[in-house]
Amino acid sequence: GVSWKKTITLEQWAMLDYLLIVHWETDIDVEVNSTGPETEVTIHVLCLGSASHTLSCTVLGKLQHDNTAANIHMVTFLPEWSNCTINGNVTIVPGIVKASGHLLEENIVLGEHIQIKTLPMLDVQSNDVSASHGARIEKIDAKKLFYAQSRGLDEAQAKGLIIGWYFDVLFGSIESKMSDMAMKGQLEALKHNFMR
Repeated sequence: GVSWKKTITLEQWAMLDYLLIVHWETDIDVEVNSTGPETEVTIHVLCLGSASHTLSCTVLGKLQHDNTAANIHMVTFLPEWSNCTINGNVTIVPGIVKASGHLLEENIVLGEHIQIKTLPMLDVQSNDVSASHGARIEKIDAKKLFYAQSRGLDEAQAKGLIIGWYFDVLFGSIESKMSDMAMKGQLEALKHNFMR
């Protein structure tokens, strides 16, 4: 039952690695802005759909100064009867140079009856910049499942292994920088609970 908007402002030369985990009945809107050049933000978003709750998540990285960077990676798991709206957005304002904005949305379908709306956007208004965006909605690859099962895993174990890989990709760079062992333990517990 959470609904909130968060604006993060980065001062000159600031670097931020931000993890956002969204689940249950949630409506979240996060915007990241810079107040000067030489800022870099990486946002990792994990959205966990649910059969009984609606989920909505919007993340905006807005580059307004020279030599700034925003990287947004969103992974959504969609179990049976999920209903999710996922929007990633990178905006590069006019007149800046050497900015870098990249967005990747990965939506993993784990059921037959799901609803998802996704609108990844890349709004580039300057020339001397690097920018990209991509989005996909996909089921777990049958070939990967077959390969894992041919190595002795049952179907549930094979699916858990593949789902765990997405968690590792999303959390990997953050966990290596974390000094808080309790937080690391919570991330591992979240991964193992969802893989079941």
